This record gives sequence, structure tokens and C-alpha cells, in this order.
Amino acid sequence: MHRHVKIVLSLIIFFVTAIFLNGCGTTEKNKIYKIGRDRSWYPLNMLGKEKNMLAFTDDLIYTIAENEGFKVDLESASQNALTENLQRGVFDAIVTFRRPTDKLLRSFEFSEPFFLLGPVLVVPIYSSAKSLEDMKNKVVGIQTGASVVYNIERVPKIIFTPFENILFAMRNLAEDQIDGVIMEALPAHEYVESFYKGELKIVPPPLTHDGIRLMALRDPVEEDLLNRFNEGLKKVKADGTFQVLIEKWGLFDPESYTGEIIPTGI
Repeated sequence: MHRHVKIVLSLIIFFVTAIFLNGCGTTEKNKIYKIGRDRSWYPLNMLGKEKNMLAFTDDLIYTIAENEGFKVDLESASQNALTENLQRGVFDAIVTFRRPTDKLLRSFEFSEPFFLLGPVLVVPIYSSAKSLEDMKNKVVGIQTGASVVYNIERVPKIIFTPFENILFAMRNLAEDQIDGVIMEALPAHEYVESFYKGELKIVPPPLTHDGIRLMALRDPVEEDLLNRFNEGLKKVKADGTFQVLIEKWGLFDPESYTGEIIPTGI
């Protein structure tokens, strides 16, 4: 009799445990990741492209989530509230342009950047320069007090010339008074596409990995989200979806954009 009771109790415990574990798996599988972002992008200067960047970011995250089989809910918060809400558990991740410094990496995990914001090298349209290494012993203009030079890992022997106004540097470059200009990717694209179209070009990619990415707490669940996002990002770049979204929302890819005019015929 006692033996039968033990068997029955064992079976009950087994089934209860199985149901519990299955329930946990289902909950995890159906988890909706809450991702916060600041719609204004403050203090970044998007040069009037704030709405474009927001739409692109949302579209990209939703596309990757659908492709990789997880669910997301994008919510808005001010820049000051994003990190606080992340630490409180309100968000599973946030969209950020903060640099993953050693200090931040003690508490947070970062995804790969999906839109680079770092400085780029601008040169005359006829220049053969393919990288910063090709600017050795050449004169390159930078914004006075700009820290971009110190954020570049390897800087060859370049003659840096400071300018109070980076527009003056661009004008000097167009007039062949200097050999190049280092400036942030967004304004570089704006000026090369408008005032200096056909005269200047950008040498991609940006010189640093500063950019827009996801940030989450160092936690197995959130780290899994970032890993899946990174994997999905690789895939949409490989299959052309990334470029489609870039063009859909009127943006450019800093990793490949040059501003050169490509002939369409012979």
C-alpha cells in the first residue's frame, strides 16, 4: 500500500514539475522585450533627420525581431530617464549612442552599432585616399577642441589644423588649401550632398565605432536579446534589407557612403 502511495506521489511530483518547467519555457518564449528610446535623440544634432532616424530605428528593430522570432515593444522616454528605467527593470534594453567604456561595461552590455556616428575623413573628389593611413604628412582640418583625434586608435603622422568653424575647413578643402577634413558623419554627409556635391567625397567607414546601438543590463536574458539582435543585424545587412530600410527612410549608410557621383551610362 505504502509502495503504491509513493509511486503515485512520485508521478504527481513529476507531472507538476514538468508543467512548471514547460510554463517557464512558454513564458520565456512569449516574452515581449520592452525597448526604450528617446524620440528627440537629444543631445545629438540630426540636422532635421530626427523623425527619419526614429522611423528607421523602429523599422529595423521590428524587422530583426520578426526575422529572429522574438517580440518587442518600443516605448518612449526622455534621454535622462532611459538609463534609470533600464536599471529599474522598466525596459529590457534601450537605444543609446553612449560609447561602451570600460566603466559602463561593468554594469551594461552593448549590441553592435547599427548606425555609425563617428568622425569621417572628407577629401577632394579626385583624391586617391582610401583610409586615414593615406593622409601621412598631409594637412587635415579639424574642429577646434574636437576630441575625435584622441578617439582614433591609430593616427599616422598627420598635420592637424584646427578651425573654429568646420565650414571654413570644408571651404579650404574645396579650394585645395588643405588635403582633408575630419568631421562627424552626419554633417559630412549633409555638406557633401549639398554644397560640395561633385567636389568632395567621404572616405568610409567612420574612424571610430561610436554609433547608435542597444544597451542592456548584464543579465543572461537581456544578453540573449542582444545576441539575437546582433545575429539579425548581420543577416539584414547581408541580404540587402538594411540598405532598403536606409533608403526607405531617406538616410545613408556611413559604412559605405562616399558621395561620389557614379556614371549611369557610357
